[in-house]
Amino acid sequence: MSEQFSVKTRGWASTVKSYFECSTLLIFTLSYMYLYRATTIPMYLGLFLNLVSLTGLFYIDESPIWLLKAQRYNEAREVIARVYKINESE
Repeated sequence: MSEQFSVKTRGWASTVKSYFECSTLLIFTLSYMYLYRATTIPMYLGLFLNLVSLTGLFYIDESPIWLLKAQRYNEAREVIARVYKINESE
């Protein structure tokens, strides 16, 4: 969404969007937590799954396409070789 704004207003627009997004999530979370007691299990399940996916980010390689665009050719070759080795063993 922020790419649609001019360069001068892009930072401001991203900040406002992030503020409203975070405040909306906070309001929904607090309202479900205090109004509906039956939602504690799904809330903690969602928290657990988010933490698992967050820790998984440290073990995922960067995209070879992004590495090529960033002119990091040796790292892109290493990632492609690692993916090829995994696919070859299956």
